[in-house]
Amino acid sequence: MSRTTVREHLRKRGIRVRSAKPMTEAQKKLAKQMYEAGEPSTAIGEKLGFCHHTILRTLRNQTLTKVVSLSP
Repeated sequence: MSRTTVREHLRKRGIRVRSAKPMTEAQKKLAKQMYEAGEPSTAIGEKLGFCHHTILRTLRNQTLTKVVSLSP
């Protein structure tokens, strides 16, 4: 069972779950480099200690931020 599923089950039962520590800028940069080199998000997550959903969300947010910042 994934961490996300476990957290959702706990939340539904009213059990408070603390938030995970956020990724540092260095970790975000490393994740992006690893992803661009062809590593899957699951492997990147395991190496950096984050869920693959976190890796994908971070990569997506980095891309969106760059696109938005380039807009006039």
